[in-house]
Amino acid sequence: MRTGMGFLAGLCLLFGLVPQLLSNWVVIPAAWALGFDPTGGPSWLGIHILPGGVPPVAGALILLAALLVAGLVFAVSQMGRASRTVNMFTGGDPVPPGDNAGAEDFAGLAQSTLEPVYTYTNPDPLYLLVWRAVQGFAGLFARGVTRIEGRPLLASLIMAGLVIAAVWLF
Repeated sequence: MRTGMGFLAGLCLLFGLVPQLLSNWVVIPAAWALGFDPTGGPSWLGIHILPGGVPPVAGALILLAALLVAGLVFAVSQMGRASRTVNMFTGGDPVPPGDNAGAEDFAGLAQSTLEPVYTYTNPDPLYLLVWRAVQGFAGLFARGVTRIEGRPLLASLIMAGLVIAAVWLF
């Protein structure tokens, strides 16, 4: 597993530093083989770019977006916190005998600090909404199937109609 990961990391570094190797020896021959004309030049998200134009700007925008997200997470984690002292092992303070600073000390601090972020980014309400919608649809479908279950001719006609509609549409 480590060998494969090391190999992929090496390829990422190689093609990150010299992307022309991948483009000239893999992408362009593949495009020719598929019948495409690869002379359109490079593109970024489907927008054709000129050499030296968009990539530096796009990189700067991605960096700015990452910094803004990090700043937003930090600001949300600091909301509603008064400055107070924390009794915690700081690396140089003497620890009482029999007391050890473990991961739980730092995990508790991280949990209390990032609690506002977890509150705003909790996906459970959305999952529950989707789950209830799927459950309701399944209930409606089950009631409909139960009604036609005792009538095999009606079930066969409905199925034939669905097959004909699928063949006609696709």
